[in-house]
Amino acid sequence: MQRFTSSRSGTLVLGGLAALVAGALLLIYVSQVRQNANSQSATVSVLVANKLIPQSSSGDVIASQKWYSVVSTPKDQVKDGAITDPASISGKIASHDIYPNQQLATSDFTDAPTDAVTTKLTGKERAISIPLDSAAGLTPFLQAGDHVDIMAGFNVIPIGPNGAPLSGGSQARPVEKVVAQDIKVLEVPNTSSSTTGSSSNGGNIVVQVTDQQAWDIAFAINNGNVFLAGAPQASNDQSKPSLVTLETMLLGIPPVKVYHSLGGR
Repeated sequence: MQRFTSSRSGTLVLGGLAALVAGALLLIYVSQVRQNANSQSATVSVLVANKLIPQSSSGDVIASQKWYSVVSTPKDQVKDGAITDPASISGKIASHDIYPNQQLATSDFTDAPTDAVTTKLTGKERAISIPLDSAAGLTPFLQAGDHVDIMAGFNVIPIGPNGAPLSGGSQARPVEKVVAQDIKVLEVPNTSSSTTGSSSNGGNIVVQVTDQQAWDIAFAINNGNVFLAGAPQASNDQSKPSLVTLETMLLGIPPVKVYHSLGGR
């Protein structure tokens, strides 16, 4: 062996082997550098808040209203538990305020209470509870997700141009009108529970309306009678609401004339 290494040919062979080993090590090093570089430059599409998301905001509302943007983010800057699919926040609510440009993460959300009606609302939408008896409520037949028309009935005393009741002892006249059409039912009474009503006493029905409709319905509840009529979901085939009185129903008098006779202008 000593003779081989001391010979000229042995020296050349050992030199060649050393060069091959050095080359292999260099290739391994270059490959690792490239892998590290690729890993650092890789991006992940994550959801980033594009507005303030208040605490208790519904994940379904966040997704439907697009309160986030999909942003390609370097892998090494992605937050632990970052959300990449908006479907993963369905049925959840924000556990705290989420600020603009903040990545959405699983730790930002918790399961929504099963009875949290307001988490389903956004913008000018409102939820209002309507107390109804069995005759007016359709409660044995309605389910959450159904649509209804809401009608209100009043006893109206005709008034003059000055807003005061007409002289001569005018009697109150029954008047009905549709307050809101194609309204979504959010909750219906639990007919198995005596605390929430049954098919015999009606109970309370929670519906989704606009803020103005909520005000009108609240007035009707406090000052008149409210009735429901079942309606097809999201129907565009509906009549324009008008007054219904004895004159319009029995005599065919146009509602506008009755409207004027009651003091409308």
